[in-house]
Amino acid sequence: MQLGNEGKRLTSPCGLLHASGMGLFLAISGVVDAEHEAVISALSSYAAENGGLLEPMTAATNEKEVLSVCSTNGNVTVQFPEWDLSWEKASQSLSQKLERPVFAFYIHDDDFWMYILFRNGVQVDRFNPIPDYFGKVSEQDRQADKGNADLVCQCVPGLRREQIEKYLVTWNRGSAWDIKAYPDDEFPIGDFWQMVDFMKRLNFPYDPTEATVISSFRYKIPRRSL
Repeated sequence: MQLGNEGKRLTSPCGLLHASGMGLFLAISGVVDAEHEAVISALSSYAAENGGLLEPMTAATNEKEVLSVCSTNGNVTVQFPEWDLSWEKASQSLSQKLERPVFAFYIHDDDFWMYILFRNGVQVDRFNPIPDYFGKVSEQDRQADKGNADLVCQCVPGLRREQIEKYLVTWNRGSAWDIKAYPDDEFPIGDFWQMVDFMKRLNFPYDPTEATVISSFRYKIPRRSL
């Protein structure tokens, strides 16, 4: 593990490094039971359909446009460039094109992590531990943001409810970060890096040493397409 100031982990999936002065914005697609090359092909199609590009990296590739694809144990993670805004639509497109469950994981400004779950291109679940982070929300939205452990388990073979249900809790702002969802977790409740523990339970590669195949590309989607 590579650590930065104040114990913050800087190594992101597939080994990319984010060390900007602002908080971390990290967007990842987690594709269940997919082939590495099939995910790359689907991403390429999505980029082309939206006036963007997915092409081999060169020495001149801007670090801010690097996308990485990591595979292990039949699952694939896609890390989008840090300031890319296409992660949610791209995740939905991957789910539709590949006919696979796809998680859209996201860390927002060092404050919280969340996911949106798509199955065959349709959103079936979502989780946000601070549902009113951006302002007042309805009770319906608050309930929708709680996440559904049973739905997650339906989408991830071999996963059991008791392995993940303790992650799906609402955070109290300002609460102490000294309680872990599970004893063997690395990060406590209230820490945005808890997303790493959750991803591991779902058998998605995070640490590059855990991946069997890694590919990196230049990726760019025009904002007007989003």
